Amino acid sequence: MAVATTERLRSLDVVRGIALIGVIALNYHAVLNEQDAFSPIDATFFSRLFNPVSGVLTTRFAATFVFVAGIGVTLMSSRLKPADVDGVHRLRLTLLRRGAFLLLIGYGLEWMWPGTILFYYGAYFIIASVLVNSSTRIVITTAIASIAVAAGLHLWRVSERFDDNYTAWLDPASVDSPRNVALRLFVGYTHPIFPWLAFFLAGMVVARGFSGRRMITGQHAAVAGILVVGAHLLRDLVRPSLITDRAA
Repeated sequence: MAVATTERLRSLDVVRGIALIGVIALNYHAVLNEQDAFSPIDATFFSRLFNPVSGVLTTRFAATFVFVAGIGVTLMSSRLKPADVDGVHRLRLTLLRRGAFLLLIGYGLEWMWPGTILFYYGAYFIIASVLVNSSTRIVITTAIASIAVAAGLHLWRVSERFDDNYTAWLDPASVDSPRNVALRLFVGYTHPIFPWLAFFLAGMVVARGFSGRRMITGQHAAVAGILVVGAHLLRDLVRPSLITDRAA
């Protein structure tokens, strides 16, 4: 169970601020320097680093922003007593209202600047209002299911593409219908629920193991580093082999 605290945790505020600055910087870089950002003619170290599609920093800031939000939800729930049914109900309503507000604001922004994280961010909070008092096992299972759905969908789309069946309909250009809103929210564009919800739920789970005011330990940092390096190595090993096998 996470430590209960009524004080703001400065470390989380700092991480959240850095993540938000990174999100804004990468978004402006992608929009204002579109050609040079995505397909530079003479790619430098920094252009590869900040490439919106394949760069090492791609989505890292946004993922951190979502992860910290999950931590915040658990810390909010940690202030409640286990038997405080009314408190849990109030917290659910708070998360639901916050999520609905962000979802509506984000939906409006989608018409002007597609792909902003607020649209998806609101959906994460709405789902969190359901899972906030669930067992850790249920939260982890939901996160794994989110990842599995996204991975399965991606493999299916790759397979369909090799068979000359394009699935661009899963990435609607606008959010002018309930169908397009659902597709963009769950499976398409920049931060869909499948699999991005997993970052939010991971934050909730990690926060449940916090002890005292020491939030991030050397062990956390080591595990995170191993996962990042391992994920990049796995991507480089698996992706070329999939393409080669299909082409053969």
